[in-house]
Amino acid sequence: MRQRSGMLVAVVVVATVAAGCGKKKDQPAPSVPAGATSGSGASASPVAGGETPLPPIDLSPVKAARTREARKLNSAGLALHRAKDYGAAKAQFSAAVRSDPGYVIARYNLACAHNLAGEGDRALALLGEIKAAGCPTCLGRLVRAREDADWTSQWNTPAFDALTKDVVIEQGKLRDLAKTFAATLAVAGPDLSKLGPLLDERRRVKVLWSCGTCDDESKPEQLEGAAAVKDWLGKHLSMGIMNQPDKITCGKDCCSFDFEASEIGDFMPVLHEVCFSTDSGDVRTVSSFTGGSI
Repeated sequence: MRQRSGMLVAVVVVATVAAGCGKKKDQPAPSVPAGATSGSGASASPVAGGETPLPPIDLSPVKAARTREARKLNSAGLALHRAKDYGAAKAQFSAAVRSDPGYVIARYNLACAHNLAGEGDRALALLGEIKAAGCPTCLGRLVRAREDADWTSQWNTPAFDALTKDVVIEQGKLRDLAKTFAATLAVAGPDLSKLGPLLDERRRVKVLWSCGTCDDESKPEQLEGAAAVKDWLGKHLSMGIMNQPDKITCGKDCCSFDFEASEIGDFMPVLHEVCFSTDSGDVRTVSSFTGGSI
């Protein structure tokens, strides 16, 4: 990003994303063609052995406290899973799903744990629920399963192939996504619905928005999902950013926005950088953005 002396220097803050439970196989991931569509939610499948049925996938927003609790439980489950304590891991993943029935990553991790515990039928039933929901993250998990070593025992089986083989998603080109993000915010009273698939209800987004003339050091904020991000944007950027959305330089996961000081008025908000998550198989969604007034 080009800036003249005295201007604010943005600090990049990139959010980490909870990944699936297993390691990838060594070979490259399969190519992911474009063109998937989202489907409707599905009811949870019946379970055996006295296990309490899980709630069906519900992708509607939940309170931030429930999302945080679900993420905490999922992290605990991952630690147990990596220690090969699959029974205890299942309990944590199940609790995460009950806390937030739309937390697809925890449901996928639960399926992984069932499969490694020798409960392949239950694992595939959970994958079936995820496929039926059809959300971008849902489809991304199915693409991930094709390279996730937790599913080695299922690879090339008819049931597994039926769930995963023909799943396709549109990951999105980084520059186009960044341009859409900036262009949406470049008008007064932005229509935040246009951000649509760029924001995920269950993923954290970190924002660092600084004031070039303020004495206090700005601190990053952590926003819990799409609703919180839209609320923040509506409060802080209702008058729009001053960037020209097509002045973009992109790297692997992030795009920066170039501008000259002469192009921007005093105390006007500018977007410095936006970063995207690129978890295996998933569509890209915003993971962080930085900017401020100058």
